[in-house]
Amino acid sequence: MKDVLVKLGSFTGSFAKHRRHSDIGQAPANTKLSDPSQDGVVVEQVASLKAAEEREARLASVQPLCMDTTFLDCFQSQSVSVEDKVKAFRLLIHSGLQNIVIAAFVNGGNPNLFFLQALRSQHLIDERCWAVSELFDANGSELPGQDLPLGLSRMLEFSVQNAMLDCDVGAAAAEWGASGDSSSGSSFQDLCALLESRCRWVAANLVCGRPQPPACWLRLRGWERAMQVAPTRLLALVRWLGCLPPGVRPGGLVLHMGAPQLPSTASARVAAIRRVMRAAGWAAQQE
Repeated sequence: MKDVLVKLGSFTGSFAKHRRHSDIGQAPANTKLSDPSQDGVVVEQVASLKAAEEREARLASVQPLCMDTTFLDCFQSQSVSVEDKVKAFRLLIHSGLQNIVIAAFVNGGNPNLFFLQALRSQHLIDERCWAVSELFDANGSELPGQDLPLGLSRMLEFSVQNAMLDCDVGAAAAEWGASGDSSSGSSFQDLCALLESRCRWVAANLVCGRPQPPACWLRLRGWERAMQVAPTRLLALVRWLGCLPPGVRPGGLVLHMGAPQLPSTASARVAAIRRVMRAAGWAAQQE
C-alpha cells in the first residue's frame, strides 16, 4: 500500500506543478498529467489489494483455530538433538501459544520417543500439548480395527492430554453408505460406533489430574473429496457427532487442507459443515 501511495503522491505533485505553470500562462516543457505505464501499475496494485482484502474477509468468516505445527518436523527429526528440541519447545511455550502439536502417530509420522520422554521427565507436557493419532490402525484390509491404536497408547504412556483423531473420510474404505450398506465391508454405523468408543476412551483416560476433561478433536482428512462425491454421508456423520453427549463428543472438527490452500478457498463447504454443527448443538467455539 505504501508503494501505491507514493505513486499517487507523485501524480498529485505533477498535476499541481502543471496548474502553477498554467496560472501564469506558461506551458511547462515535457510535463504530463501522468505516465500511462505508471497508471497501469497503480491499477494493478489497487486490484491486488482489493483481492487480498476479499480473501481476508472470507478467511475471517471461517473463524479458524490456530494450532502450531511448524515445529512438528523438528520434534520428529532424528538429526536434531533432544536438547535442542526441548529448547525449541520452551520457546514456543514462552511465546504464548496455547495449542502445540508435539507428536503425530500417523502414517508418515516418526515421533522421537526420547524427546517425548525428556518433556515428560521435565514436566513440560501439560494441557497445551497435543498429539495426532490414527482413528484405527489398519489390520491389513484397510478396515477399522477395534484395538486401541498405537497413537492413543503412546499418548497414555507420555501423559499427552489432548488427542486429535485422524479420520480419512475421503479414502475408499470410508465410502460407507448412510444406510449401513457398503461394498468395503464398513458401514456408517460401524464408523460412528468406533468414533464414539474412541472419544469415550480419551475422556476417561487422558485426564492427568486436570480440572476439566481433555480435548478430543476429530481431524477429517479428505473431507473436500467427501463433500464432492458424498456430501450427504459426511454431513450425516457431522450431525451424528453433534448429537453425542457433551462430555463425549469431540471438542471440534479440524478440516485438513493441503499446504497451497487456505480455508477461504473452501468457505462454502466449511459453512455447510458449520451449519450442521450448530443445528446439532455444537457451540460456536467448538467448530
